[in-house]
Amino acid sequence: WGGNRAVDRAVSTPGLDVWVSSRPHAGAEAGGDVYYASLCGGGTLTRLLLADVSGHGAAVADLAAALRGLMRANINRKDQGRLVQALNREFAALSKLGRFATHVGYELVQAVD
Repeated sequence: WGGNRAVDRAVSTPGLDVWVSSRPHAGAEAGGDVYYASLCGGGTLTRLLLADVSGHGAAVADLAAALRGLMRANINRKDQGRLVQALNREFAALSKLGRFATHVGYELVQAVD
């Protein structure tokens, strides 16, 4: 689950409860803040990803949507190296456009009894 649109929503996974609140600039439909949460099929691995593309407006929203697409395509892999490489390539492309983005990821493994 994720996106770059306005949201106020609770997300709960085993061992983790979070609230995601995001409001694009000036009431726009979408913006540069990207959020993504994933829970593996076994219910033991939660991943949260957040990114922020610099700037405002439709161009930033499109770049943020592209980042979300990368996250979605790679999030469910055991090894996150492919995701990190894809994000690094995308961030390098952004820098050529005079833009930048920041990103943080979090992984929680719930102990299985």
